[in-house]
Amino acid sequence: MIVDSIATQKTGLWGRAYVDGAHKTGAGFAAGDEWLAEVTTQLHKVGIPVVYDDMPAIFPDAYPMTDCALYYGWYAGNVAGPFTRPDFRFVPGAIAVHIHSFSARTLRDPNANWVAPLVSKGAAASLGNVYEPYLQLTSHLDIFNNRLLHGFTFAESAYMSTPALWWMSVMVGDPLYRPFATWLQIEPNSESAKNKSNWKAYHEFAMQNAARPAPEFRTLARQMASRTRNGPMIEDLGSIEARDGNPSEATNYFKQARTCYTNHDDILRVVLEEADAWVKQNKRA
Repeated sequence: MIVDSIATQKTGLWGRAYVDGAHKTGAGFAAGDEWLAEVTTQLHKVGIPVVYDDMPAIFPDAYPMTDCALYYGWYAGNVAGPFTRPDFRFVPGAIAVHIHSFSARTLRDPNANWVAPLVSKGAAASLGNVYEPYLQLTSHLDIFNNRLLHGFTFAESAYMSTPALWWMSVMVGDPLYRPFATWLQIEPNSESAKNKSNWKAYHEFAMQNAARPAPEFRTLARQMASRTRNGPMIEDLGSIEARDGNPSEATNYFKQARTCYTNHDDILRVVLEEADAWVKQNKRA
């Protein structure tokens, strides 16, 4: 965890975010989904591609979760989904959190609860609970994510997101880790400049054009992403349209993203997203 944190901090944490809501609307539960929806909004604003699932089921075992740099989810008792596959690995420096009352009950068993399995799969930092804190006293993931994006350390971000200090909350990771510290540099260092990528290009575009009205931003983003064949950016624009209730527009983006990818799992994921957009247009065939 420490080695990956130090290495990642030099160039920044780049990759895709996967946010897995639970669609819980009952009393005492709605806040969890609200946090995750806000996390998704935060990530879109800074140009981090997001796959957001707000259905009750968690991501299936075979879900093509590639380039996973950030994971936020809830509400299963034990690790499940893609994280149980022997070949799954987070990108180095990844942050991964799954909300559950007993997510950190043990750190010694890589198959029990959530924190230990996520760390064993390569996550550099995670949050959890050793016993029932109730949701209101669980670390608020929207605050945690917001502070990370603004350059705070892992320790600071975790501390500010936790409404009460007691023995139930556990933070696992390098307390000094700042995954997005490079975003605050006026002049990128040479090592960071060498790592120009689709991830970085999307982030820089989002930050430079954040003040534009949404229609203008999306028009310019579409033009830039199409010109550069930036698959993650095009896919994320489709996700934004889908979340805004525009499945027809989303379909067009996902079809285009499919042509930009060469990795089989990336292609499969956008096919699934495109299929979902067709279903929302009542065009199942």
